[in-house]
Amino acid sequence: MDTNDANKKKYKFFNPIRQNATHIRAIQAFLELPDEAIHSVIVFSERCTLKKVVVTSENVHVIKREHLRRFIQTQKQTARQLFSQDDIQSIYNKLVPQMQVSNEIKKQHIQTIQQKYGK
Repeated sequence: MDTNDANKKKYKFFNPIRQNATHIRAIQAFLELPDEAIHSVIVFSERCTLKKVVVTSENVHVIKREHLRRFIQTQKQTARQLFSQDDIQSIYNKLVPQMQVSNEIKKQHIQTIQQKYGK
């Protein structure tokens, strides 16, 4: 057995593609954005080994952190512009108050998710 394998730990977690999809649906509904306006980008560290990753949407990307810079550069070069500067400012103005929640509200959200899906 490779000593590196002996030191590796396995962790279970919610499917990040599904979890991110839920978040994206909420953001899209709140901001009234079209589907093509948001891409789901799930980034893992180099310490992770990705297995059985099946992506069926062109708006969903699962990548390693080491590839993030290149991914962003490619997106900047190939994506068409959907929003004006005024649109971006309006989106920002709607989102800022939503990010100002207390730690208690954050805890309640986590507890709700854990109750719904199990720990």
